[in-house]
Amino acid sequence: MSEFSQGSAASVLLETPNLEAKSDYLVFGPDARLGPIPKKPVERQFRSFETVRDTAIDWLDDKLGSLRAVSVRGHIHRYLGEVRQDNFAFARRGNYLVLAVADGVGSAQASHLGSAVVSRLVVEDEALLNAIASAKTPGEVELRDISTTLRAIAAEHGLDESDVSTTLTLAIVFDKPVDSTSAETFVMLAQIGDSPAFKISAGEWIELRCPAAATSGSDLIDNSVEPLPGRHTASVWVEAFREGETLALVSDGVEDPVKSNSAYARALADLWRQTAPAPADLLKVLDATVKSFDDDRTIIGVRFGGRDS
Repeated sequence: MSEFSQGSAASVLLETPNLEAKSDYLVFGPDARLGPIPKKPVERQFRSFETVRDTAIDWLDDKLGSLRAVSVRGHIHRYLGEVRQDNFAFARRGNYLVLAVADGVGSAQASHLGSAVVSRLVVEDEALLNAIASAKTPGEVELRDISTTLRAIAAEHGLDESDVSTTLTLAIVFDKPVDSTSAETFVMLAQIGDSPAFKISAGEWIELRCPAAATSGSDLIDNSVEPLPGRHTASVWVEAFREGETLALVSDGVEDPVKSNSAYARALADLWRQTAPAPADLLKVLDATVKSFDDDRTIIGVRFGGRDS
């Protein structure tokens, strides 16, 4: 069975996790040079704006489904004494649940600040959320105010705007109308940068892409090129989910090993198969050693009611 799909299923070779590693941590494939446990505290490369925790965990049982969110510092950042640059946020609004993942650009010295600000701002800005929810899809929506705020924060701290660069992927999960007989839940997605969204269905990872952005010759922006605040135009589109399926917003620190290591992809997907995972179980698999993949890893998932097959 396929472990990863980008619009269609593609067979991959299955690997067996290396459970004989000399560690209490999961290891997929051969041992990596970098261990999962930090060897030194975080070095402050410039004055600290806030405390950045190694790991962030949150969860919610909503009428739409079960939400689980985990963000862990990458093994390379632990080794170098650097902060986690990924962030997530979520909120419940009147008739929808909103969730966001932001991945600070690795080369930007304060991108952790940018990702924290953007993820928090976007789930609290009801005017912006309403604009996204009412946007023509597939299409685009402007996030100029978010970019302006990022630039102002950078200037306030004597930084260049590129120092707070971050991606953003946002999902608005709509409540079903009271009189609805549909078996589907509809989700509006908005994306700037390359942090992907997936549907996990029957153990398969299906990458979700904006149809308009992927169309050859389109005037719409290629999301993979630039992050906020330099780019403020997001691609928007709608996806549908059935009971037992999971919406997962992730950083590329999760995307890359999911696409490259079938055992890791399977273990992570299996956590959502029968029910939403316990946060501690999600953390253990998310933070597993996968050789050559040492970036921050963040996932925020919503599993819609029912049991997966």
